[in-house]
Amino acid sequence: MIGNGVDDGPIIVQKKVKIGRHDDATSIRKKITDLSSTIVVEALDRLNKKGFKPTPQDEKKATFAPKRIPEDGKINWKQNTENTRNLIRSLTPPYPGLFPTRRTERR
Repeated sequence: MIGNGVDDGPIIVQKKVKIGRHDDATSIRKKITDLSSTIVVEALDRLNKKGFKPTPQDEKKATFAPKRIPEDGKINWKQNTENTRNLIRSLTPPYPGLFPTRRTERR
């Protein structure tokens, strides 16, 4: 079930995780971790069923997450408040976090 590329194999189990307005990287990681054992058991059950066919990935729906670099933590004061808030929530521990720039770099 392994494809030739990065994360391009067929889907055995897929779950959605609700992200609330007050979730951050830590709370989302916990939600995913809490689901992981259930997903593993479900995947093994499916793989052991005769005739099970995994779902091929739809390249049109695929997204790419580039490697994070320190510059990703720089606050862009020109973006709107909601985007800045989401950036802060996304880079809380266990991730390295953000760093402000000089006030003179603001709009």
